[in-house]
Amino acid sequence: NISAGGRVTLTAKPDEGYTLSSIKITDKNGKEIAFTKQGNSTFIFVMPSSNVDVEAVFAKIGETKKDDKVETKTIKMQIGSKDVSVDEKEIANDVAPVIVNDRTLVPIRLITETLGGEVEWDGSTKTVTLKTDGKEITMTIGKVLEKYGVAPVIINDRTFVPVRFVADELGAETAWDEATKTVTITKVMDK
Repeated sequence: NISAGGRVTLTAKPDEGYTLSSIKITDKNGKEIAFTKQGNSTFIFVMPSSNVDVEAVFAKIGETKKDDKVETKTIKMQIGSKDVSVDEKEIANDVAPVIVNDRTLVPIRLITETLGGEVEWDGSTKTVTLKTDGKEITMTIGKVLEKYGVAPVIINDRTFVPVRFVADELGAETAWDEATKTVTITKVMDK
């Protein structure tokens, strides 16, 4: 029983032969709670005024998919920095993620294309269409994405969406490091 505002330390220890793939902490309304990673499987967060749900996903080490090794793609971006890391390699980018109304917004084209999808822009209707994993997602600039409470916006000629949208719609896992203001996006890719 931890009261609102209390600091919570959480350890998600995998069984032998498994590794922690992702962790997600949400409040009773489904809003994601920011946390700080302390080591491989220890996380710290501030308790909200409601109970929380903790979802820890574990993967078997060396697990195979369709007779191939599982390949993951990891993107790291820091608020205010144009430096982007994809699988530990720096890539060129012309915009940085931002925080607007307590929501972390990321450039969707860079992320979608890095994760193997396609992005189409229709300037006349101000709509963005994402094609990934056999599905098509369309959104309109300035129109609130109900599930996320924020609308896609254009900043420096680039479309930005909430990072949680990336997790839910593109099938990726996201993690937030409050200390460094860094968002990490990880997706298991089909080889």
